[in-house]
Formats: sequence, C-alpha cells, structure tokens
Amino acid sequence: MAATRGRLPSGPDWVFEPKWDGCRLLASASATEGVHAWTRSGREVTGMLPELDGLTDVVGDALLDGELVVLGEGLATDFHSCAARLRATSPAAIARGRRTHPAALVAFDLLRLEGEDLRGRPFFERRKLLEATGLNGPAWQVTAQTDDAATMTAVARLHGLEGVVAKRLDAPYRGGASHDWIKQRFAEVVDMVIGGVRLIRHGKIELLVGEETPTGLIYRGTVTARGRGTENLPALLAVLARPAHPFNTPVPAAHARGATWLDPTVPVEVSYTALTPAGRMRQGRLNRIRTDVI
Repeated sequence: MAATRGRLPSGPDWVFEPKWDGCRLLASASATEGVHAWTRSGREVTGMLPELDGLTDVVGDALLDGELVVLGEGLATDFHSCAARLRATSPAAIARGRRTHPAALVAFDLLRLEGEDLRGRPFFERRKLLEATGLNGPAWQVTAQTDDAATMTAVARLHGLEGVVAKRLDAPYRGGASHDWIKQRFAEVVDMVIGGVRLIRHGKIELLVGEETPTGLIYRGTVTARGRGTENLPALLAVLARPAHPFNTPVPAAHARGATWLDPTVPVEVSYTALTPAGRMRQGRLNRIRTDVI
C-alpha cells in the first residue's frame, strides 16, 4: 500500500506518522521459513540485512511493512547509505556495511500474525497488534504515531525527517496507491539559475540548474519545465548560448548529453527534499521561471 501526495487531512478519522527517508521493506518472520525481506520492487534482500536475524524470536509468525533506515544525525536518515546497504552482495561488503552503517526496520503496519491475514482489518486494529509485538531494539522498532498533525509536523521538521504521513484509522490494507494514506513531504525552496537546457523525448524540456555559493556556481541537477508556453523556452533561452557549461562543479555525462549551455542569468525558484552527497537535488521540482528577464 502506497501513500498519495497531498495536504494533510484533519479530523478524528486520521492519525499521523513521520515519513522516513529510507527504503521500503516487507519483512516476513516464521518459525519454519525463518526471516525474509523484500524491497518495494519485489527483490529479495534477506542476505544483505543480517541485522534482521532474530526477528522471529521477537514477533513469532508475522509479516511487517515498514522502512529500512540508516540513521544520520539525531533522527535524520541517510537514504544513500540505506540504498548502498541493499546493493552490497559480497560477504565482506555486507559485513562492512553492517559495521559502518547499521540499518534498522521501522515498522508501520502488520499484515500477518500467527498465520492470520490482517489486511482486511481496519488500520487501528493492525496498529494495536503491531504495538503488542514488542518491536523495540537497535534493529527494529515501531514508528511513532499521534492524532495531532501539527505536533507530528513540528517534531518531524525539528529532527530533519522527510515529511509526515496521514493514515485513515478505519482503512484496510490495499495494494497500490491509496487515498487512505496521504503523504506530505517537506521541501527546501531555493533560488537558482539556469545553466543549460535540453529537449528529451515527447517534447519534455529539462533545465540544468545551479546555485550561487561563495565558491561559485554549484551544479544542483535537473528540473522539468512543463505546461503551456514552455514549448518556446529553448528558443527564448538560445540567445544566452555559450560553448561550455558555467558550473564550478562537474556535470554528469548523462545530464550533459544533448544540452545547450547558457549564460547563467535567468533565475528560477526550485524546491527539493534533500541534497545527495554529490551536492545534487533529490526530487527537484521547478516552481517558477522568470522568462521576463531574458
């Protein structure tokens, strides 16, 4: 079950949880089959997560839905270290990852318990059963929850979390995206400039943008320009063409391919959820472009 993006609802039918910036995980534990774990795409990653050994001793027979996280400072999570843990395949790399970036399963739903399929039960019943499992340790825990959206939002912002998820108390567990779970991500809003433009398939336009810093213009990644009027954008920007990119940091070859480089004089307002270790945006979005200054 996946959350849809939107504004957080209000009222007695909803509860609120932190949105963790990790890797979605299903974890199954049983006395006969042991512990198994799968990513959202269905890839089994059991052998990459020795931290989950012993889960059966805690929950017995259960199927947990949650987020695999690697904690950074405080409660903030390190998505890139989490993804790296799920790419490690050799015993040496798995052992090193466990030592340097230990992971934990933050469970937020319970789909099976002692052989009973719980997906048809309302969420508040599944949550009570989840809390009763005793998941509380360095490698697993139950996510926090409150009926106060403002409190959860304040706490999530304070600790640098990705956002908040609202869940309807009477909702069963369904496959795919559902409006019974609504997510609201926090976003950084930053003024940047356009340093390049390129046309992709189906008329899609990508802007290569950078941020002015004391050390120069830092490349931050790409955002997509959509909507009426953007079809003329490349022609409007062409008067600013230059032979090389204007950034003080490298541009990945995949981003540079087919790009027209520009003098970085056109400002844009961009939002994103976080910066990668390489300094590029995660989930970058174009909010506004000032074509009036061209």
